[in-house]
Amino acid sequence: MPKAVRPRPSLRNRPRSRVSTNDHSSPLSDRVFSTWRSLASRFYRNGETKIVDLADLGVVEIALHPPGKDIWLSDVLRQGHLIEHHITLLLSEFLRPGATFLDIGANFGWFSVIGSRLAGESGCVLAVEPDRGNLRLLRRNLRLNGCSNVLVFPVALGDRNRKAMLYRSADNQGDHWLAVNSDRSDKVRVPVVCVDHMLAGQARKIDFIKIDTQGSEAAILRGMPSVFARNRQVRMVMEFWPKGLENCGASVAELADCLKRLGGRYWFLHWDNTTERVDPDEIEEIGLTRYSPLVGNHTDIVRCPSDDAELASYLAKLESDRERLRLLAGC
Repeated sequence: MPKAVRPRPSLRNRPRSRVSTNDHSSPLSDRVFSTWRSLASRFYRNGETKIVDLADLGVVEIALHPPGKDIWLSDVLRQGHLIEHHITLLLSEFLRPGATFLDIGANFGWFSVIGSRLAGESGCVLAVEPDRGNLRLLRRNLRLNGCSNVLVFPVALGDRNRKAMLYRSADNQGDHWLAVNSDRSDKVRVPVVCVDHMLAGQARKIDFIKIDTQGSEAAILRGMPSVFARNRQVRMVMEFWPKGLENCGASVAELADCLKRLGGRYWFLHWDNTTERVDPDEIEEIGLTRYSPLVGNHTDIVRCPSDDAELASYLAKLESDRERLRLLAGC
């Protein structure tokens, strides 16, 4: 996909007026100044947006977090690059018109907006995000892009209904944790529900699930047995980050057990859009070596239903690309 185009001029970059704010000689100047201050306040509150060309998906307008507050997503888009390209490609291939997409850890709405475009008017996106700051941008991005087929759930997810502390990152708005313990001072209590409870009134078939919750993945999978029982053919991509699992009081062994119970075939999907076939029985060992919490590395896992030949072929092709790159690197 091509890079994002240059954003529209920002008021922040324009030279400030030299009009004094201390000497208003008439009611008219008072009204002018008051209007200017109101407009400026509205601009800074709404924040900067970025126009991104997604080729076949068209152009989207994305409201961003302030500079320096979201270094891995908003700032990357601001510089004219795409984010999470490997997952964007996966969704573009397999999220079809009429589909229902469950976006767990929606953040500011990048994948919810993309999912809305792909699912179309007859489809639906269920966007889940507990952080208030992210929720404001998520809802704004849905409005900016006319995403009328998205339902927003302002909650965190887990294996039971409760209240928990969400520990917020200062410079990565996708790195808020439901940690067991944390030294972060910015924290807020949020409602936590299980997916089965949240979707109890939803009769739609779930076609694709994305989970990126900084370590809550095992708990979330434990909280959705009914959803999986009703949607055995569901495709899924989720983050694999053993350090995050540990932070949230879980383990790679627990995650591997959830995947074994769910069934299907699994591949690691790496940031360079290559894959690696992995069995749930191997995941625990891999999580203690290459992706050990001490190392802090992470990647993504794709769940392919056992009889899903189309997705399996796509992932196997990317796996052969990985092997070819490995051989070239050894030359």
